[in-house]
Amino acid sequence: MIDTSRLCMGCMSRKEQSGPCPNCGFDESQPHDKSFLPLRAVLGGRYVVGRCLTVNGEAITYLGYDCKTDQTVQIREYMPDVLCSRRLDGSLSIKEGCEANYKTLMLEYSGILKTLRQEAQLSNVIPVIDILHENSTVYGIFQRIQAAPLGRFLNRCGGELNWSRAKKLFIPLLNTLSTLHEAGIIHRGISPETILIDKSGELWLSNFSTVALRTSQSEIVPHLFPGYTAPEQYDPSGSQGPWTDVYGVGAVMYKTLTGTMPPQSTTRRINDNLCPCNQLNPSVPQNVSDVIAAATEYDYSRRTQSVDDMLSGLLQTAEGKTSVYKPQELPEKRQDSQEDSVPERKVYHRSRSALYAVLSMLVTFGVLGYIMLRFIDTSALEPEETSSSSVSVSKAPIAAGPLMEAGNNVPDFIGMSAESIQATAYYTDNYFFSIREEENDEVEEGIVFDQSPAPKAPMQNKGTVVLYVSKGAPMIPMPALAGRTVDEAVQILTASGFSPDSYEIVYSFEDGEDDKVLRTNIAPDTPIRKNKDKIMLIVRSKDMSSSSEPEDEEDPDEESSSSKKNSSSKIVVKPKRSSDD
Repeated sequence: MIDTSRLCMGCMSRKEQSGPCPNCGFDESQPHDKSFLPLRAVLGGRYVVGRCLTVNGEAITYLGYDCKTDQTVQIREYMPDVLCSRRLDGSLSIKEGCEANYKTLMLEYSGILKTLRQEAQLSNVIPVIDILHENSTVYGIFQRIQAAPLGRFLNRCGGELNWSRAKKLFIPLLNTLSTLHEAGIIHRGISPETILIDKSGELWLSNFSTVALRTSQSEIVPHLFPGYTAPEQYDPSGSQGPWTDVYGVGAVMYKTLTGTMPPQSTTRRINDNLCPCNQLNPSVPQNVSDVIAAATEYDYSRRTQSVDDMLSGLLQTAEGKTSVYKPQELPEKRQDSQEDSVPERKVYHRSRSALYAVLSMLVTFGVLGYIMLRFIDTSALEPEETSSSSVSVSKAPIAAGPLMEAGNNVPDFIGMSAESIQATAYYTDNYFFSIREEENDEVEEGIVFDQSPAPKAPMQNKGTVVLYVSKGAPMIPMPALAGRTVDEAVQILTASGFSPDSYEIVYSFEDGEDDKVLRTNIAPDTPIRKNKDKIMLIVRSKDMSSSSEPEDEEDPDEESSSSKKNSSSKIVVKPKRSSDD
């Protein structure tokens, strides 16, 4: 067996001396939470337990190390803390009167792990390497994929993606989800936190769990995702099925395409204020907006019932044709065995009705894959931003990310959604939060732009972390500029704090007084976001007349010049002016 005495239990990199890890700063000598497995505990004779990554009402996830393959892994322990407690030797003691619930949920949890392991060939699902039954509980050993939560990726990309880019991400994921539904697995927790994205732009589903964890008022403490959890999950008697995941993935696509988180589903029963996608982002195709609206219907009986139906609508062309990808019949499923090797990941081609369609699809995906590699914002997926849910097959050290800064070092919350931080039980269990909202021109509304103490600062016990959250750009009334000279208008805008990039001067042939602002594109006193909403000053120039041909300073071609000659309202964009011109 590999010598693990020099492994850091915070990142599983090797260190040459005792004390805090030079790679991640983890100090093993600091007090350890007794509700977790002891550091360096060994499971199954091969898996070394590292520090805790995440905790919810059903399970504890640890960083782990596979001594046989010399790789880091992720270890997920079934441990519903309302039904059991930890003994000194690391095993679990079931609370009196909770035996039946504990066993029932553990059997359900084990069944999910077993099915996921049998479906290990599927792409877009983090593979289950091993399943262990020890310490009166069950452990799932997962492969470690270097990836980050989709929500963090979207924040780094400006909050939203266009459909052509989002389509490349979600179509493979939806095909995988369809196959999981056929195998009897409903995720119930699809959200920007549980969907991960790797550096190649591939999406991964993580955090599969029992029905109880994803249903309100169940026998354990539920973990739901406001805005993405379906309405029936807030009702213990609600009917759940594939349509529940349809709601979750539809809500995630809504967020991806609009940059806006959907309202919590329970608030929609009385006042359904979910706007269509293409009202918030006009570039979203009508059929895509309609599919997402149908997927996020409040009433599940009126909602799209299957992922395949979603795919059919999403792939619909302007001519009404559709292309629905269906996986081929999978090879004989892998039986549970004592094999220790990591299962290979296999790629399955999707069948089409004719050979030419198959060839066309393969060529198309090849091109799209190349484009994605060129255009995907990999800066959002640097190693130091690796999610707590994410895992890595590399032997190289993995730097700690926000969910991996547990213990005595304050996590890096900057760039994360304040709402998601407060909805994460692991954070609220370890820290008190004080939210201070401030206007910020550079950071999207709801995103943390600063914190105190600073990231990685030492903090003993359960201290308070102040989160400075952006309220977005400040809202101010649009100044009344009509009738002003250009210089006067620029001086007013400058005095109001507008940057030169936030407005432009447009010269027009309209009737009016020379060199004065005829009108603006935004009505006076309309609330606008300073330096975010574009202001256009429509100006009549003394150098122009309605009969003259405008001269474009950018040397337009003959076609554009011709169109200007035939225009009754000719506008020429001039360089921005300031009071110093």
